[in-house]
Amino acid sequence: LKRKSPEDLVNDGILKTNPTLPEPGTGLGKFFNKNLSEVPKIDGIPSIVVECANYLENSGGMREEGLFRVPGSAEEVNAITTAFDSVGSCDLSSYEVSSVAGSLKLFF
Repeated sequence: LKRKSPEDLVNDGILKTNPTLPEPGTGLGKFFNKNLSEVPKIDGIPSIVVECANYLENSGGMREEGLFRVPGSAEEVNAITTAFDSVGSCDLSSYEVSSVAGSLKLFF
């Protein structure tokens, strides 16, 4: 017997919602899986977007070909997203530009 996936259990009416997917807006941190109205902002723009964009522009990352296509280090992306979610900010100077870009993509 093959075990049914959560999606199959929802489709069969056994479960109301997929327990493996968090409901939008129910994230425990400051940024990820939060409603846009709830995230910290700088002049109306989510501060994670401002900080990442400033870093990418000032570090020359915007001139790198395929910046948002090249995956960053999974460890670095995790460290960046964890810092933003727990503290609300991150010192990006020690990270690769592709990891910062990857973290920014995860926000969207």
